[in-house]
Amino acid sequence: MKLDAKVKAKIEYEIVRIEKLLYDAKPLLDLCKIREPDFVEITATAQIIHSFYNGIESVVTLFLKSANQKVPDNT
Repeated sequence: MKLDAKVKAKIEYEIVRIEKLLYDAKPLLDLCKIREPDFVEITATAQIIHSFYNGIESVVTLFLKSANQKVPDNT
């Protein structure tokens, strides 16, 4: 399947955002590997995981909609 240029650009943008998120989060994630995180670090890590999930969800949604596939409603 060939993606429309606009959809492809949106997907690429989301992927760049995910990559930046992971790059920016690396110091915190590395810290969590060597010691147990405190409350603030756990909260920050949870936000990173949430943002990562949302980015992946956006990519999948864009792809499915471009393939004229039904996307489940969040309600």
